Amino acid sequence: MKYIILPIFLFIEISLSFGQALAKRPPKTEYRQSNSGTGVSPNRVANTKANGSNTLGQYTKEDFKLSAQQRTSRSVELPRGTVQVAIRVTLLGKNQELLNSLGDLVQAIPVPGIAAASGGLKLTSMVMGEDRCNYNIFNLEEDADNYSQTGEINNACYSFSDVHEDARFLNNSACFNGLRTQIWVGFYNPNQLFSERIVLEIVPVVDAQAETGWTSEVKKILIKSFMDKLPDIENKEVMCGCVIEQLSLKYTLYEVQQMSEFTSNQALKESALKCENLTKDPQAEATELRRSLYDSTSDSDRIKAYLAILDKGYMKEHEYKNLGLLYIKNKQYIKAVKLMQKAEKEFDESLQIKITLAHSYLLNEDIELAKSIYKKYKNQQVENSLSKHPKRQKKSAYEGVSKPTEQPAATPPPFISFKEQIERDFKRFEEQGIESEHFKEILDLLAQ
Repeated sequence: MKYIILPIFLFIEISLSFGQALAKRPPKTEYRQSNSGTGVSPNRVANTKANGSNTLGQYTKEDFKLSAQQRTSRSVELPRGTVQVAIRVTLLGKNQELLNSLGDLVQAIPVPGIAAASGGLKLTSMVMGEDRCNYNIFNLEEDADNYSQTGEINNACYSFSDVHEDARFLNNSACFNGLRTQIWVGFYNPNQLFSERIVLEIVPVVDAQAETGWTSEVKKILIKSFMDKLPDIENKEVMCGCVIEQLSLKYTLYEVQQMSEFTSNQALKESALKCENLTKDPQAEATELRRSLYDSTSDSDRIKAYLAILDKGYMKEHEYKNLGLLYIKNKQYIKAVKLMQKAEKEFDESLQIKITLAHSYLLNEDIELAKSIYKKYKNQQVENSLSKHPKRQKKSAYEGVSKPTEQPAATPPPFISFKEQIERDFKRFEEQGIESEHFKEILDLLAQ
């Protein structure tokens, strides 16, 4: 399967469609607390499954007065990756103070944002009093401003009424999806005569994955956008998912959004190339590369084919040797040395690799290095390549019928002496026009 180079305009369109998706109005979620202080999760943290990837953001506290029958809104900055907030709203009398900090209470939970204690953990400070307020949470400033002027709450993420002291964890995906960095909390004092003192406390809960911007929601949106814009191709969904995954491993979503057109193209291309390699069948790819090797008719084409096999990590022992000998044949001795040094590390026990490395040293005028190898292995037996690939005999008129006087062809021995192998190699080099004044010196060394 060929990789897909995704044009930059597709990425821009995807980013725009993603931004539009985030701008959709969230459905209003309303909770009403009764005068007795009970209600839907008012004073305890709901039990949820711990995922171990949460950390706490900066604790925020605002202490302000709100006049009778007035509305106001307070903006709260959130760190990227906020997927949940602990919030507490408390109405205090003139001389009253909070008995504890919401930040300290949340810190006591082993996994931030998750109730660990049986039955949950109380977040309120049990302040006595009769004052009540309403508060609403918005994800757009214009909605918060509209609420302050008109009391309109249709676009609120959350609405809470008749509150004296309210503490809870909130995780509405529209308000806290890991991407938003600001919310607005709107307040209303329903008292017709007296002002109220309100304390707002918020502790963000940050998810490590969401902090990068690559939430599962974001990935799903981007993958769908890619698929909608690309032509029908094999395994399109797998490829699109892989490209997004590769991007998320190297960059945050915010880094991608800030990239120039050129940098975005490069990042997408690199990700697509990696995905091509991940989705290919290694055996099929290796076979395809070797087929191109067998089809090569020139030394330069064969060298290119071997290098393609090497680049993909499919190089075998004999292929290293063959490429090394090709470099020697074309008098590219430095390349031969570097290649065979790499091969020796991979095939440390291969005598054929060591012999080819010694030849490369010798022809590159690294005489002492070459001699050290020849000396070390001169008493070894070398596998006879002719026993593996005997030359084909010409067909005769007596094919299939043996002559009575005809002697069967001798089978080449499986092993030959180290000296005989070196003699063969030097003879082949001379036939290829490669000469060295050191050939005789080495053969004399081996004869000792």
